[in-house]
Amino acid sequence: MARSRGMYHWAILACLSTIPTGAMAQRSESITLQTSELKIDRANPAIDLTVSASVLSAPDAASFSTGVETSAAKAKDAIAKNAEKMAAVVAQLKAAGIDAKDIQTSAISLGRDYGYLANGKQRFKGYRVSNRVNAKLRDMTRLGDLLDALTVSGVTEFNGPSFKLDNSSIAEASARDRAWASAYETARYHAKKAGFDGVVVVRVAERVEQSAQRSSAAFGVAEEAVDAARTISQTPLEGGEIEIAVTLAISFQMVK
Repeated sequence: MARSRGMYHWAILACLSTIPTGAMAQRSESITLQTSELKIDRANPAIDLTVSASVLSAPDAASFSTGVETSAAKAKDAIAKNAEKMAAVVAQLKAAGIDAKDIQTSAISLGRDYGYLANGKQRFKGYRVSNRVNAKLRDMTRLGDLLDALTVSGVTEFNGPSFKLDNSSIAEASARDRAWASAYETARYHAKKAGFDGVVVVRVAERVEQSAQRSSAAFGVAEEAVDAARTISQTPLEGGEIEIAVTLAISFQMVK
């Protein structure tokens, strides 16, 4: 469930109509703060506010990349080995509930493989093939089990996960309501202080931002680690919270 982060900061600037609008300084605060700019024109009173509000919510999706690297004396053999192992990896991803639309090949490479002799001279060994995919898991409860299963299925590389909130509409609506209420309350306050009865909305612009959170899990899997992976318990992973911030730029007109 989303929860509010309620820390606000107001910076008010009053200017006469003789000062060009372009000369007014703009304030930009951090995502959890609210900033506002007040402009008063004697002939045509107006209030321009820029207000931000944010909420925190648990992520509902995790993106990551994984892949397989193989080598052989002949290029066709390296490719064949890689295709076989990568097929097993993709099958494991689908078995974990990841839809085909959430699995995308990101890179395939084929290159010469070299080693070194005891005297330090380089020696051609064969060919190396690498195949990587990007994937998104929407069932967060299966992430630890999936990571362990991928290790067993033969992956040699894993990067991620990157947590995000795919279904962010509820969190966005909550942040939007808070920003709107704060902007309207502040606009009415300044209008009354200036001798007016209230305000009407002239213009509204919105920006929505979602914080990016990424775990530090990134590793290569050695062959000897595969057997060990069969006996370990679920890899512990914590998704933390995702911050959703809504910023509203609203122009109000003072009215009698």
